[in-house]
Amino acid sequence: MKIYCKIACSVLVIIGFSCAYQSARAGAAAAIEYYVAASGGDSADGSAARPFKTIEAAKRQLDAIVKNGFEGDVAINIAPGTYRLDAPLVFESGVYGGGKANIVFRGDKSGGVIVSGSLAITNWQPAGKNIWSADVKGVLGEGRAIRNLYKDDKRLTRSRQPNGWQMFNIKAVENQESIVTLKLPIPEKIAPEDKAELIVLQNWSISKTLIDHSDAADAGRLYLTASAGFTEHPALIPKAGMSCFLENSKSFLDSPGEWYLDEKAGTLYYFASEGEDPGAGGLVAPILEKLVVITGDGNESVKNISFENISFRHTDFLLPGKKYSGLQASFYTREERDPIYSEPAAIELSFAENIVFKDCSVAHTGASGIGIGEGARGNRIEGCHLYDIGGNGINVGHRIRHMPVPPPGSPPLTNLSADWEKPELVPRNNDVSRNFVEYCGMVNYGAVGIFMAHSQRTLVSANTVAHMPYTGVSFGFNWSPKETSTRGNAIEYNHIYDVMNVLADGGGIYTLGYEPETTISRNLIHDIHRSKHTFGGAPNNGIFFDEGSAGIFVDLNIIYGLEKSAFPSTTEPVRFNNTKESNMKWGTNYFGIGPKNKKYPKELAEEILDKAAPEDARP
Repeated sequence: MKIYCKIACSVLVIIGFSCAYQSARAGAAAAIEYYVAASGGDSADGSAARPFKTIEAAKRQLDAIVKNGFEGDVAINIAPGTYRLDAPLVFESGVYGGGKANIVFRGDKSGGVIVSGSLAITNWQPAGKNIWSADVKGVLGEGRAIRNLYKDDKRLTRSRQPNGWQMFNIKAVENQESIVTLKLPIPEKIAPEDKAELIVLQNWSISKTLIDHSDAADAGRLYLTASAGFTEHPALIPKAGMSCFLENSKSFLDSPGEWYLDEKAGTLYYFASEGEDPGAGGLVAPILEKLVVITGDGNESVKNISFENISFRHTDFLLPGKKYSGLQASFYTREERDPIYSEPAAIELSFAENIVFKDCSVAHTGASGIGIGEGARGNRIEGCHLYDIGGNGINVGHRIRHMPVPPPGSPPLTNLSADWEKPELVPRNNDVSRNFVEYCGMVNYGAVGIFMAHSQRTLVSANTVAHMPYTGVSFGFNWSPKETSTRGNAIEYNHIYDVMNVLADGGGIYTLGYEPETTISRNLIHDIHRSKHTFGGAPNNGIFFDEGSAGIFVDLNIIYGLEKSAFPSTTEPVRFNNTKESNMKWGTNYFGIGPKNKKYPKELAEEILDKAAPEDARP
């Protein structure tokens, strides 16, 4: 028989410990429940009758009992409402190592529990026709920038030219990619105080570079503060013919939903729709980069923590220095010969075991959604909805620590594909199943829905992945056939469609490197697009086996609906680059066979769709 103790203050904590230990001696697990409600108070006792007001208050009580050795079940029950965090919820091995307690943060099944890394902006004043302004120094802090702004359930547009999906086109690049001339002049002069940026769409990545000023005599000539792009790779730098746009100047503020922050003055500007009053509420600025961080110390993992029915929303990711040089799948560098980084994730796990996110959602992030990093074992992301994600949706093999700087005089950076230094760092046995992942790469167009690098026995199963600017699912991260820690992974029963909407050289599924014992099986892949902004001739495909790909069993996959273009290879369901068909193992597949074809495997398609996360079952 379980003994249920509801405790909060220090006296009741002691009683709870006694209760727990007596129950443990009797052979039964003790259980503790806390309650959180927006109408509660943090000086309350956390009972159902007197709930805490904040999740942080409940976590402080949780920290205390776990640190003092409690070994039973703990539930933090959260009522519908919006709970804004001042700092990420951090679970470290000093308190949570070993996982003696079994902990669940449980939201209401209605989906109304929102954990937000934002603050509301309410002090708006009219500042011109449809232009409103707010003094945000007291909200954001003196001189602090933001790169994202949200209203209700929507990401707002940072002021830009041209508007929408219109683009400028590059005419010429000079002076080691530090001077870029556009084919058409820009409408307004750019000065250093604007902190405007040039965003260039490359083949499979983008670059963002701070503009110093525009040329007074030639309005299309831009002088940058650094060499744009990753100059160690010819495909990752601006070139004549590439599409681009400009962002972040008050002079670009000309369309409803756009905003601009004057960092120096601490004034935020917003272009409202006709009749809209932003002071009525719903407009929030993110102040956090991460919402949940679960990390052991390498000697002891954090274990046995679950999150259910919680919506995690609103994070930011500031431009690192003078530029962001996208490499691939949300990896980037900041300056020349700088370390290679993986974009931060709103939720990050490392040296963590049996951590579960079930029926949750992650949305409105400045960078990636969920990152499963080094030493992460047996964790599960199940039934979650990830959408409006700035970078990758879900990363397995997420590089929370950056890769080292090569010493002076060494060859160019080549460590993007670096394997883990020690076997104990390899993520293993993680499960990503029945999630609906859509609209990722909303800030970094080179991002993917689900990404896996250097991990073992990762299961990516029954997910729906859709509406991507680049690739849907990406597996492996080594550009050669040499053996790495990657092996025994499975991509199965996934429904992947409406991808490759902006960039090129990817597909529904993209693979790299030698992946023994890995399977790609029973996936339904269709509607692979070709953007008019794509640069060069790199094709888009249903499955793209890139450099070194080998050892993969490919069976019972359906691919159709590849958008035709001037490049014939774009229409190929499967592509091989620096590898070959014989490097894979093949079963029966249905390539280039759509629903109108008599040979279309209707029963197999229905089986996949029955298992894959339904779009109408969003948490």
